[in-house]
Order: sequence, then C-alpha cells, then structure tokens
Amino acid sequence: MSQSAKKVLWIVFGAQVLWSLPIGLFFVWRWLAFDDPERSYICSGSRSSGKVCTDGETTNMALGIVFSVIGVIFLVVTLLFLTSWLRRRARESFLRTHGARGSGS
Repeated sequence: MSQSAKKVLWIVFGAQVLWSLPIGLFFVWRWLAFDDPERSYICSGSRSSGKVCTDGETTNMALGIVFSVIGVIFLVVTLLFLTSWLRRRARESFLRTHGARGSGS
C-alpha cells in the first residue's frame, strides 16, 4: 500500500473514531444517567416540515449503541492497520540491515 493511501486511511479512520466514539459515549451517558420521558413531536424547521422527531431514553439507547459500536469497530481496524504496518516496517528494516539469509538451494 502506498504512503498516500496510508495517509488517507489514517485521516478517514481517525476522523471516524474521533467523532463517532465521543457521540456514542455521550448518548450512552444520557441513556444511563437520565430517565428522559419518551416524546414524539413535529419537528420544527423549514426542511423538516411534517416529520416526526423522537426524544427520550429509547432514542438515547439506540444512538448510543449505534455510534459506540461504529467507533469501536473503526478503532479496532485502525489499531490492526497500525500494528500490521509497524510489523512490516520492522521486518523490512531487518531485511535491509541483515539481508535475506536462507538456504537458497
């Protein structure tokens, strides 16, 4: 994988972790800390006329679980990429230094 592709992956995956995990943890905190009553109401605003918005404990639970799972998945994938790249870099450095010594028949 090229260096520019690695940089793009770091930016995309890092950004995904940095915004989805805190949002998910915020909604999990709201779900566990507060006993918000379930509400449905007509959304206000020019672009949302006639749509129904919901609020309450179930909404906090659903958003918390979804965003937390997305954040954790991207965090794990990012860490797997990192360890893979570091191992490959160490292996290539070792081979550059010592050369490939095999039986080579």
